[in-house]
Amino acid sequence: MIPLIAQTMTHTERVRNELKKSGISSLALLRFTGHYLPKVIHENEHIEAAVFGRHKESEGLFGYAEHILVATDKRIIYLNHRPDYTTMDEVAYDVVSGVNISNAGVYASLKLFTKVANYTVSFAKLVCVKRFATYIEKRRMGFESTAEVAISIASRAEADDATLRFLRDHDIAVLSTIERKGSITGAVVFYVFNDGYIYILTKDGTRKARNMMANQQTALTVYDIERLQTVQIQGLAEVELDPVVKQSIYERIASPYNGAGKKTPPVAKIQNGSFIVFRIVPMQFSFSDFTH
Repeated sequence: MIPLIAQTMTHTERVRNELKKSGISSLALLRFTGHYLPKVIHENEHIEAAVFGRHKESEGLFGYAEHILVATDKRIIYLNHRPDYTTMDEVAYDVVSGVNISNAGVYASLKLFTKVANYTVSFAKLVCVKRFATYIEKRRMGFESTAEVAISIASRAEADDATLRFLRDHDIAVLSTIERKGSITGAVVFYVFNDGYIYILTKDGTRKARNMMANQQTALTVYDIERLQTVQIQGLAEVELDPVVKQSIYERIASPYNGAGKKTPPVAKIQNGSFIVFRIVPMQFSFSDFTH
């Protein structure tokens, strides 16, 4: 029988080796939070990705505290440990809504969106952030991701050419989302229709972003007053993680609008928050033509 001390040492070394493979530096492992982490990792639990950085807890230069966000094969852990103080949240993968990344040089900020709460880590290594986001997306696909189970609107037999042309020819819709208390709110948004999905760009602090993080159910209404045509869509919203898709949507929406004169979309004028792209998967739609 292996002595308890030897078991603890072996477990601690394993946890630290898995953190290093995730890109966490040896210096971070020596800090309070990194040193404490092996105590909360189970013997049969393995670390797949981790992000070590700072989280803003109060205003001022000293308002940041060290945090680590860890993705294991069983759960997500958000941990902050200091002498005589420890706070930790555990999150299941089936309540994760998505991840948003913003970077400057070799450092980055990561925001994990869940239906319970949102978690932010700043001043983190970009390589760790990318690895974490990739693993989160992989795990989300393991659950009943709407990107997998939903049939693209472009491939449905009911979606005739007129409907698809209508969606491609327009770029403004009324987006309806559900508040936490159950009430419904609407907002006019610019959208991009591509490969059967509808993409919108907003800031992570807006009401519609918060609503879609808490409740994926959405509805969009696209209307053409000249043609007397309408498309109504019910769908599920997901955070888009692919950086290539995100950049493409940003460039197509945030640039000056070439409609009736040069206009800048309202989202580009919002000062606070980071840009975030939502992908809406249509689950039900209805096309109406009132000219007949």
